[in-house]
Order: sequence, then structure tokens, then C-alpha cells
Amino acid sequence: MLNYLLFAWMTRTVAPARPFLPPRPGLSVDVFIPTYNEDLDVLEATITGAVGIRYPHLTWVLDDGRRPEVEALARRLGADYLTRPDNLYHKAGNLNHALKHTTGEFIAILDADMVPQPDYLDRTLGYFEDEKLAFVQMPQEFYNQDSIQHDPLSRHWHEQTLFFRVIQPGKNHTNSAFWTGSPSVMRRKSLEDIGGVATETVRAVIERRPAALPEPLAAVYRFAESVVTATYAEGELRERVRKEYGERGLVEMALGMASCRVFPVAKRALGYAVSCSKVQIEV
Repeated sequence: MLNYLLFAWMTRTVAPARPFLPPRPGLSVDVFIPTYNEDLDVLEATITGAVGIRYPHLTWVLDDGRRPEVEALARRLGADYLTRPDNLYHKAGNLNHALKHTTGEFIAILDADMVPQPDYLDRTLGYFEDEKLAFVQMPQEFYNQDSIQHDPLSRHWHEQTLFFRVIQPGKNHTNSAFWTGSPSVMRRKSLEDIGGVATETVRAVIERRPAALPEPLAAVYRFAESVVTATYAEGELRERVRKEYGERGLVEMALGMASCRVFPVAKRALGYAVSCSKVQIEV
């Protein structure tokens, strides 16, 4: 009952906590697209969308697969290409490596299968007029609505809708919105002040890292649809985890799926079909 009351209080309103402001000109922005083994056609859509973002920026393809064909694709589409000699700390390490080789005041992060709309930065950078704001997180929306995580009775509802459409906007009012990696925009200094992306877990994006900061930072969840992405079926997801994160990743994935299955009453209480076959594995 206490958990229910706390949840109801936290989500009492999902209205925006901060007014929208258009961005001022002249901000420097790097758009990061970390990749490892995604297909070229998937990458091409994302890179094309990123390069096409209207606000001036640089697009970086961060290739942990060290693939000449990906470099050629990036150059052809007008993006910069960056790689490293190893895959230490997986995606978190990839992002931290890119931090050392770029200079933009702000960093937009996109998964390799997330296609940004042209107004991606126009709808987010203005919030950073608040100098204490560390990041803007946006929801994930999907164009293939027949995926394993969509409710077959209501295709606009998928298993992340409760989190992205209710919980995250509600957490705005206690300055406690989560950074879930992609899609987001971050203030470089805020990320550098805590030593970069956490590397202690294969799901580094959701790992909390204590840090001594001179003053509290702020976060905002942007209730906007500025990207669309595809989803993975269970078999594809398992293979992706095995290839990229090894047996440890499979264990963490299994634990996450098991915890979902342990509480079937909670799933029914939400009023929609929650699939445990899709696990967030941002790293």
C-alpha cells in the first residue's frame, strides 16, 4: 500500500515541469552513434537522420567493430568516424573514449537503431539555459508496432510506455528523472565531472555513481517524440547479449527476466500484457 501511495504521489501529474525554450544559436554539439555489429542498413537510417538534424552539429559514428565498410558509410553520409583499439567496457567505454576525442559543449547520444527527427536538438537544447541542468532524456518510440514488446490489443502501448509516459514525467517534479542513455542530450561538463559513463556493470547506463559535485545538478525528461527505433525479438536479443557482453550479460538478462516472471500479479495489475522477453541492456 505504501508503494502504491508513493507511486500515485510521484505520478500525480505528468505535465512538463519546465517551460520549453528554443535554443540560442552558436552552441557546439556532438552527436554520438555508438555501434558494434549492427547491419549497415540499420546504421544508414540512423546516420542519415543524425546528419539531417537541423541545428548545427557534428555527427560521430563510434564503431567498436572497427569495420571499414562502416567508416566508408559514415564518410559517404557526411559523418565523422571514430574507433579504438579494443572494446574495453563495451558501450560505456566507447562513449568515454569519444569524450576524449571530441569537444562539443553538449552531447547527443543515439543508439545505432534510433533515427532522430530534424528537430531533435531544437526541442532539447533550450532547456540547458538552466546552468544546473545536466541532461535531457527523451522517450523511445517504435515504428515496428508488431514487435514482441507491443500489446497486440493496443499497438500504441508497449512495455516501456508506463516508464516513459508516466514514471519519467512524474519524476521530473522531484528532480529524479533517470538517464537511460539513448535518446538523450547531455552537458559535457556534467558527465566529465563524474568521471564519464559508469563502467562497473554491463548495464552501465543505469548504474548510479556517487560523486562529489560542487552543487546539485538537475535533470529533465522531455515528453517528445523526436526519435523512432526498432525492437528485438527474444532470440535476437539473446544472441546480441551473448556476442557483445558474454556470459555475464546473459546471466544479468536472465535475472531481469526472472524478476519479471516472479510477480505476475503486478503485471496483471498494470492492465496490459508485459513481455519479459525484452530487457533493457543499455551499456
